[in-house]
Amino acid sequence: MPELGLKQSTYLDEVDADEEEQTEELYLRLPSDALSGTYDLVTEVSYDNGYRSVESQKTAVTVVGKTVKEEVKAEQKEPAQTTVNVNVQPAQPEPVAQEGKLRRGLEVVLLVLVALLVVIGLIIGFSKLRDEEDDE
Repeated sequence: MPELGLKQSTYLDEVDADEEEQTEELYLRLPSDALSGTYDLVTEVSYDNGYRSVESQKTAVTVVGKTVKEEVKAEQKEPAQTTVNVNVQPAQPEPVAQEGKLRRGLEVVLLVLVALLVVIGLIIGFSKLRDEEDDE
């Protein structure tokens, strides 16, 4: 969240080609003096030891803050307290990665086609074998 000066990062050691890897959740601690409003959350993924990166994504995050102040009288020994309630909600859900589902679907289609070719080959082989037996 560049507007609030917040930054967080995590690292994965190694991800093999065509594999998926997840990391733990990342938390951003909002400052107590953050104003209510909508802020951009910028996500960037880099790889190849930081030399290459994919396109960054922005997600709008709404911060709703409420400040309550209590007045302290001279005879009270309690200090003034400030309470901030923050509700963070993404403005738009992140797009779900369809790459894994597409790959799985293509693998199933490929297996069906291979099975179909095997069945056709068996039919042709048995019909030729039957023709050879009829000729004898």
